[in-house]
Amino acid sequence: MKYDYCNATEIAARLPHMMPMSGMPISADSIREQLAPITEKRPSDSLIIDAVHKVRERGLGVEIKRMGGQLLVRRLV
Repeated sequence: MKYDYCNATEIAARLPHMMPMSGMPISADSIREQLAPITEKRPSDSLIIDAVHKVRERGLGVEIKRMGGQLLVRRLV
């Protein structure tokens, strides 16, 4: 079943499993591709940023930055 959209809490629940343990960054586009099987609409950058903040609230070290116009998210090791 596909949802019409994902909220930040749903993305935050899946985000730690999407990021490699090595600390290599993943792009927001990669996150959107991994969410494609469960949602019809692609989450915006701001929704992904909100999800990263929720992951941080849980105590996981996550860094987010923009490089060359692309949003990158990585696990701090």
